Amino acid sequence: MRAVACLLTFCCLFPVAVWAGPSPAGVMGNINTPSADVLRPGQIAAGLYAVQDGVVSQVAAAPLQGLELGVAWLPEGNGYASAARLDLKTSLLSEAIMLPGVVIGVEDVTGERERSPYMAVSKTGPMGFRLHLGVGGGRFDGVFAALEKTYRPSRHRHAKKFAPTTLLLEYDGRDMNYGARVDVGDGVKIEGGYRQHGQWYAGVSVMR
Repeated sequence: MRAVACLLTFCCLFPVAVWAGPSPAGVMGNINTPSADVLRPGQIAAGLYAVQDGVVSQVAAAPLQGLELGVAWLPEGNGYASAARLDLKTSLLSEAIMLPGVVIGVEDVTGERERSPYMAVSKTGPMGFRLHLGVGGGRFDGVFAALEKTYRPSRHRHAKKFAPTTLLLEYDGRDMNYGARVDVGDGVKIEGGYRQHGQWYAGVSVMR
């Protein structure tokens, strides 16, 4: 309980952050878990990932303020047939200087594989760190968490050679996952890492 209290204190003390994007799990957020970020009305995000079992593709949009709808196409694997999955996320609280972002959502609304409801909280911390906490059913199997750290080019004359890069450390309720996102500009990010006991992934995402 003391550890949870410390994490919640962290969430309430530091300023707002950037928007998350698509992920290799087919959910808007981190690696295998959602964040509390929701696309703004008019925004569209898409991702294409090579994973151990095949290819994951995803598209998401926000038809209304605070409401995000997404469709993910998932390959055969883990005892499941290939399937198209509908995801829904709605914002309960937008992240502000003293408040975390809070969302509730359902991954796989129609139960094509494993319907997974969840609640997620996200908050920016000091020195480029961002914390995500959540709890859910289905594939999330209880509590999940992620920590990300973004490195941005400084004003040094050689800094333009390096793109902003985000490192991700995540517990998805069952496994530890590790990844990196490189922002190459114009809303495009190149991503890669390991998840679910060493299964690799690599891909590209775009958000407009």
